[in-house]
Amino acid sequence: MTEDAGHQPQSMDHGVLLLSDLPHAELANVSRHIELHDYDAIWYADERFFHEPYVGLAVIAGATERVRIGPAVADPRTRHPALVAAAMNSLAELSGGRAVLAFGAGKSGFHNLGLTTANSATAMREGIDVIRSLLAGKATTLDGDVVTIEAARMRVPPIEVPICVAANGPLTLRLAGAAGDAVMIPHCRSPQLLHHKLAQVAIGAEAAGRSSMPRLILRLDASVGPDGEAARWAAKTRLARTIWAAYPDVEYLRVLGLELPRGLERLLSEAGPFPYSFDLRVYERFVPEIPDELLHPICLAGTSSDVAEQLADLRAEGVDEIAILPVPPPDMTALDVMDHYAVAASLEPSEPRQETRKPR
Repeated sequence: MTEDAGHQPQSMDHGVLLLSDLPHAELANVSRHIELHDYDAIWYADERFFHEPYVGLAVIAGATERVRIGPAVADPRTRHPALVAAAMNSLAELSGGRAVLAFGAGKSGFHNLGLTTANSATAMREGIDVIRSLLAGKATTLDGDVVTIEAARMRVPPIEVPICVAANGPLTLRLAGAAGDAVMIPHCRSPQLLHHKLAQVAIGAEAAGRSSMPRLILRLDASVGPDGEAARWAAKTRLARTIWAAYPDVEYLRVLGLELPRGLERLLSEAGPFPYSFDLRVYERFVPEIPDELLHPICLAGTSSDVAEQLADLRAEGVDEIAILPVPPPDMTALDVMDHYAVAASLEPSEPRQETRKPR
């Protein structure tokens, strides 16, 4: 890969990842709020045992006019890639071509459903091939190591959608470089961490003979508010969840030359299996043992001016989009965090759209 193959965008897009826990009426209102505050994308979590993601995405499509929308992330095991293709085709039609698929290995709820995460990169590669083939209108057959499909074809007009490969480990990062229109990398605010990840993406792109890198999206937890200390405290609850989910393998610390503080190591070793809970109160006990030096390489956190500086570092690295998961500090809401982040990102609120009503 040549240096010309890297990213040097003039501007950086901004998106919001919404968990699929909101009632649909509230989801519609939140989606309108996000679009009116000049965000570029709404990603909707595909999590087991919450709201069905494609119903939620249909709600978002109906409530918005401009933003890109898609699941984050669909996976090849809980839903056959052919069904993912059909769902994305419907979303693309419904949204007027605004659909984008974030496709990844997945693991949420797998332990409940008896699913395995083995051969994840293979499952993703085969899934991408099937989805691309179907949405290109081709008759599709594959007897893969994980994915099987025989003589299938879309029975409605197919609409091709961009595929963003959600990736974190070496194999999936290389797959993103080889096959993704974009790559979505989580928990990677530090330029040092980002370079480490992008080196794997570049290996995949070069092996596939690509002349350029895929579009770069960073999926970051963000806690932004008027009280910087409160925002950092809230962000540390999310970081505690991330660390516990990965423990004892916390790769980012090794890349940065850091170690887990002894107090945090002791708490994690005594904590038992990761509970897969989205209730951040579960992780508050770890917060006093998490110093800022562990937080800042992973999360966006602080006041709007603090986060503006953090975003400037990422813009200089050629990031194309930041997709934030809002983490509210005490006495704030996710909408409050989005508004403070919009100030940090210098987004311009739009005028509310005029509702048009058809006569009965």
